[in-house]
Amino acid sequence: MDTQTAITALLLILIVVVPFSIHYFLQLRNQNKSYIPLEAAAAQNGYRLTKKQAFLQSVIGLDENAGVLFFLHHYPRQSELQQIPLHGLNQCRVITSKAGASALHEVPGRVELLLGFSQKKEKEERLLLYNITESGTALTDEILEARKWAAFLIERYVK
Repeated sequence: MDTQTAITALLLILIVVVPFSIHYFLQLRNQNKSYIPLEAAAAQNGYRLTKKQAFLQSVIGLDENAGVLFFLHHYPRQSELQQIPLHGLNQCRVITSKAGASALHEVPGRVELLLGFSQKKEKEERLLLYNITESGTALTDEILEARKWAAFLIERYVK
């Protein structure tokens, strides 16, 4: 292989690989930043998150030993943190609905995780994982990940 071909191959690799690598590491850094407030809230109450996941507008975490779910949703002007004990959980399912601009299309505009409890004094909890009107971005794998969380919570906490 001559020098010119080697230089061309190296430049082509740099042009293709470097942008993807930079995007991946920036996304990973932003994801790790989104866990910080959730982990701090859990630690403040004496819990330790053993399972966690970041979505576009929200972060969900779970202390599997204590059976407590933490959920942080970022709205345009504020954030809302929920701490939900999972004792008495009797249903968990994913709800998708059309909202906003997606009402004209087949794609869901909202993805929520619905937690239902056996005791009547505890109300249902709806955890908003994706909302097209807030994010303005396309739905990626939120439905699949929400289903994984629902299956995990059912397997572990529904009696």
